[in-house]
Amino acid sequence: LEEALYFEEHLVRDYYNANPYVTFVGGDWGKATVTNHLNPGGPKVVMIRDSFACAITPFFALQCSELTTIDLRAYQGEDLLADIEGMEPDFVVLFYSPSTTVSDNMFEFSK
Repeated sequence: LEEALYFEEHLVRDYYNANPYVTFVGGDWGKATVTNHLNPGGPKVVMIRDSFACAITPFFALQCSELTTIDLRAYQGEDLLADIEGMEPDFVVLFYSPSTTVSDNMFEFSK
C-alpha cells in the first residue's frame, strides 16, 4: 500500500500553500483507478470525491476489488454518467467534505 498510495514528498510545512491531503494518492486527479489484487472478490466502486477524500481513498480501496475515484474539479470526460455506466460499478459513492456540498458545480453530473 505504501508504495502505491503514499507520497511522502507532499508532507511539507507550508501551512498556507501545501495540500497535505494529496500525501495519499499523490494528487487531485480527475479520474484514477486502484486495483486491489488481494481482494478480487470485493466490490467494484466509483467514488466521486473532493480533495478531502484523498486521505480515505487508500483505506477504502482495501475493501474493494477496484476503486475508481473521480474529482469533478479536474474530470475531463464528456459524459460522467455514461462513463460510470461503462465501468459497471457495484456502488457509486459521493464523498465530499462539508464545504464542498455548497458548490453547485460538484453536483453537475452531465454537461
